Amino acid sequence: MASLAHCQGLYESAETRYLSARCLTQFMSEHGDEDIAEGHLLIGILRMDFANDYPAAKQAFEKFLARAPDHADVELARYRLWLASTENGDIHEAIEHGRDYLRRHPDGKYAGKILQRFPQLVSEL
Repeated sequence: MASLAHCQGLYESAETRYLSARCLTQFMSEHGDEDIAEGHLLIGILRMDFANDYPAAKQAFEKFLARAPDHADVELARYRLWLASTENGDIHEAIEHGRDYLRRHPDGKYAGKILQRFPQLVSEL
């Protein structure tokens, strides 16, 4: 967990953020990816923010959600899954992810952003 925290620390600083992808990739290859759900979330964020690789990001977010459905960052992962679909132009998929987010987090931190982009989802609240 200390190694994972180190990778997270690299990501949090703008000066070392570029090093976090390598750190995290190395961590996942050394420790495996079965029990480290947070690694999938971070990889998804990195793939999305730095490589614009939305399909890989969506896959990582889905792995995180499947492996850690009760994790504290589930809301963030669902939002990022919606955002990756939206940014990739997968509108029907984005609407479904937005609907899922709003059903699970009706008062969530990102509900306004989803409703701003897809106002037709107001009925989901």
